[in-house]
Amino acid sequence: MLEAARGSNRDTYLHLRNAGLEVADVLVIAAALHEAPLYGNFDLQSFSTSYNLGLTDDGVIALALALARVLPHTLTKLGFVKCAIENDGGEALLKFDYEADRLRMICA
Repeated sequence: MLEAARGSNRDTYLHLRNAGLEVADVLVIAAALHEAPLYGNFDLQSFSTSYNLGLTDDGVIALALALARVLPHTLTKLGFVKCAIENDGGEALLKFDYEADRLRMICA
């Protein structure tokens, strides 16, 4: 399921839950995240790819690196529930958490 919304700056979110995403898909999403600032203010508050079993560590690492580059000061909620995350993916999320000063919740 794809959800995206932009109301006020406080409720901007991108949720790609249960969308059948695989590593190849999130590599495209990660590349798009890297490019997003070129098109203006990008202040995503909530990002979720929960319930995509095909993400695995490789996909989560790619997304964590992209999010760290683009959103460390706007993201407050991050979701990776049931994404087949193991140690390497968990470590990438933990590193992102250290950089994300407004992050209040990680669901994994």
